[in-house]
Amino acid sequence: MDGSRRELHDNLIHRWNVADGLKRTAARYPQRGITFNGRHWTYAQLDALVNRSARFLISRGIERGDTVGIYAINSIEFVAAFYACARIGAALVPVNLLFTPDEADFVLEKTRVKALLVDSIFLPKVKRGWPNQFVIDHAFRALVDTFDSEPVEAIVANEDAVTIIFTSGTTAKPKGVVLNHLNLYAAVLNATSIGFDRTLHYLLVLPLFHIAGLAVLNAAVTMGGGGVLLPSVKADAIFDSIERDNVSMIGSPATVWVGLLQSPRLAQADLSRIRRCFVFQYLPTPIFERWRRLTPNAEWFNLWGQSETVGAGSTTEPDRLWDWLAKAPDPIGIASLPIELRIVDELMNDVAPSQLGEIVVLRWKPDVSHNLTLRSWILAHRFWTLLVHPVKLHA
Repeated sequence: MDGSRRELHDNLIHRWNVADGLKRTAARYPQRGITFNGRHWTYAQLDALVNRSARFLISRGIERGDTVGIYAINSIEFVAAFYACARIGAALVPVNLLFTPDEADFVLEKTRVKALLVDSIFLPKVKRGWPNQFVIDHAFRALVDTFDSEPVEAIVANEDAVTIIFTSGTTAKPKGVVLNHLNLYAAVLNATSIGFDRTLHYLLVLPLFHIAGLAVLNAAVTMGGGGVLLPSVKADAIFDSIERDNVSMIGSPATVWVGLLQSPRLAQADLSRIRRCFVFQYLPTPIFERWRRLTPNAEWFNLWGQSETVGAGSTTEPDRLWDWLAKAPDPIGIASLPIELRIVDELMNDVAPSQLGEIVVLRWKPDVSHNLTLRSWILAHRFWTLLVHPVKLHA
């Protein structure tokens, strides 16, 4: 074995690459997969599409360390682009669909994308022409299909960037968070603490430009569960999928759960097959209780997190949730696997129960991004610690 082949061989043994998770799932459960727009993509078919997409990117000069922008709604092409970039060591840069043209241009310029994949509906928001710019349409799909689907193997390090997520710039320009393969591995571990497993059928409705959408997608794929990918958040499509596709796991922000309660479809919906639900953002306790009655067979999890924590930073688990909600709304819960949290005052001293403090997240690889942060603890938002301290959080 020559030196280059030995280096690749050693890399394949010792690394954890996001796209390796898909490859191994395709080997374990080739007939399971993701349904999108009425077509079922088995994991074997999806893995082959990722290989073709990787070869397409390579043909356009994309290599390890490069960035690829995507400005699109959820689609199978979005999924393929994410795993194709991971497979060759590039980083996918999703553009938040709510960004203004100036903000979108800032994101693409700041990350120096070497290619841009864009849905035609967003072309008017693209302020300039980018190298290797492709509209995701029938012609693009036909072009990708001309490439070989044989496995693509390249040297990729655990800490190579796999995606750069930009948070909304409410008071300044959007902030980019660089996430690597180990960060996404930690998110898979994190998902096990909120009930993810291979027996579930996941509703993949969160936007893939958001870290929550990518983390849920990757956890579901890595574990080998089935899934239904929706282009966007629409109540009718969600209820259709619940009824038609035997969805058993749903996770959404509070705004979606509130919105679903307003749908006329709710009265006739059969929610008995739903086994896991999670919510992030503040959901009023009466609405939580209503959903609990509507989903009698489901376990509910309340989550808190940031882009920097990749997955959930903290979790209120089903066995604690309802008791804690009775005491105060929106409990933060306990640290999620493998996160470590503290609640501190302005001098970084631990605060007593019921005192106002700040969450700080220990920057320990691989669960927290170490890029674009200025200190070893990431300060989050203020909250009351009454419901956190019943479970001790160690510094």
